[in-house]
Amino acid sequence: MVEKESDGDEIVEESSVDYPWKEPLIPTPPVDKGSIPEMSTATGSVTESPSPTSIGVHFCSNTPPEPTNIHQVSPLIDSTPLSIKSYDTIDSKRYSNDDDDSCSSDEDSDFEDEICINFEQLRQKDSPFYSDKVTVAYEGKSHLGLMCQLHGSVWKHVLPYCIVNVVWTYFISYLLREGQTDITLPDTGHKFMVILVSFLVVSRVQITYQRFVEARNDLGGCFRSCRELMHDICILTQDSDGVEAKEWRKCMAEKVLNMLRITIGAIEFSSRGVNPWKFLPPRENTYSKLVELTNFLRMNARPDRTVQDDALRAPLIYSCIIRSEILAPEKSNCLKRKLSGPEELRLLGHVTEFTSACHELIKLITTPFPFPLVQMTRTILFAWLFTLPLSLVDDAGAPWEDMIMIFFVTYGFLGLEYVSIELDDPFGNDDNDFDNLGMAQRVYEDIYMTLFDSDGQEAAESLRKTMSSASYVKWC
Repeated sequence: MVEKESDGDEIVEESSVDYPWKEPLIPTPPVDKGSIPEMSTATGSVTESPSPTSIGVHFCSNTPPEPTNIHQVSPLIDSTPLSIKSYDTIDSKRYSNDDDDSCSSDEDSDFEDEICINFEQLRQKDSPFYSDKVTVAYEGKSHLGLMCQLHGSVWKHVLPYCIVNVVWTYFISYLLREGQTDITLPDTGHKFMVILVSFLVVSRVQITYQRFVEARNDLGGCFRSCRELMHDICILTQDSDGVEAKEWRKCMAEKVLNMLRITIGAIEFSSRGVNPWKFLPPRENTYSKLVELTNFLRMNARPDRTVQDDALRAPLIYSCIIRSEILAPEKSNCLKRKLSGPEELRLLGHVTEFTSACHELIKLITTPFPFPLVQMTRTILFAWLFTLPLSLVDDAGAPWEDMIMIFFVTYGFLGLEYVSIELDDPFGNDDNDFDNLGMAQRVYEDIYMTLFDSDGQEAAESLRKTMSSASYVKWC
C-alpha cells in the first residue's frame, strides 16, 4: 500500500497481512510512453540488483516494456516469497501518474476475487506438483498449546508405552504391598546403566539431527541452482527476443522444472514407491531416448541392483540432458548473439551445483544410520526402561508417586528415540519430514515469474499450461 504526502513523496507502508494476495492491489494506470524512464543499454536492466523472486526487473529487454495492466499479471501470482506490495512499489515508481493514483472499491473487490480463483487453479489436486502435506507449525509463546499439540508430536507413539509401564509399576507395587510377593531388584545396576542409556540416546539424536540439517541444506542447494540457472539464462540472452530464442528459453524452463520434479520423485521413492521417470511427460522429445536408456540399463544391470538404485540415478541422467540443451544454440543459431565460453561455463556450473547437491542427497539416503548402534540403543533402552519399576518400587513412597515418575521417565527416553526415528528419513511421510513438493512449488512459480519478466505473460502462461496439461497429469 502506497501513501502520498503533501510534498509528493511516496512512503511504502509495511503491511501486517500474512498472505500477500489478500492485500488490495492498485492497478497501474496507463501513462504516456515518454514518461517511462530509460533503462541502461549496457546492462539491459534497472540499477536495482535482481532478486530470485523479483518480477519488476526486466531481464531480457534493452528498452522498457509497455505498461502492463495489473489484471494481466494476476494469473502468475502465487504463494512465493514475493511480496506483492514490493511489485506495486517498483512498478508504481516507474509508471504511476500523480493524477490517477486510486481505483474504485468495486475494481479492488473484483481483482481480489480474480486472484483467489487463479490461486486455486495453480494448486489443482490432479496436478503432479500438488502438495497436500500439512507442515508442523507451533506457537512458541503458548506453553499450554505447545505441550498439548498432537500434530508433529511423539505423544501418539510414546503414550502406549507410558501406559504399559505405569500399569506394570502398579502391578509390582500391588504384589509387594498386598500379595506379599517381592519381585523387585536392587537399584545399583540401574544407576550405572542410566549413564550408558543416556549416552546412546542423546548421541543418536544428535547425529540424526545433523543428518537432518545436512539433507535440508542439500535440498536447498537443488532449489537455489534451478532458480539461478533460469535467472542467468534470461539475463545472458536478454538481447535475443526472436521467436526461436523465446522458444528455447521456454524449453529450458520446462526441462529445469522436469529435472526438479524427477529429483523430488527420486528422493521420495523409498516412501512412495513411484518411479521418478513417471513424472516425465511422454510428449517430451527426449522421452524415447530415456526409454531406450532405461531398457539398456535393465539388460546390463548388476544382479543385486535394486529398483531404488535406478530411481536415484534418474536426476543425474536428466542433468546431462540439461547440459546438452544449454549448448543447443551453438548449432541452432536461435540466439541473436551466441553465448561466450565463460557464459556457457556459468550456466553449466549451475547444473554442476545441482548434481553435487543430488549426490549429497543420494549419499544420505543410501547411507543410513549404523545398524549396530541403532540395535544397541534400542535393546539397552527397552531393557533398562521396563526393568526400572523393579528397582524403583522398592524405595519408600506411595504407589502413585512411583507411577508418575515412571510415566515421565518413559516419555523422556522413548520420546528422544522416536524423535530420532522421525528425523532419520526426512523424505518420508511423517509429520516432521520435509514438504518437498511444497518447497519445490515455490521454485516452479519463481521460474514462471522469471519467464514472464523475460518473454511476457504469453510465454509464462504457455509454460504453466504445459506443465499442468492433461497429458502430463494423466502420465503422472
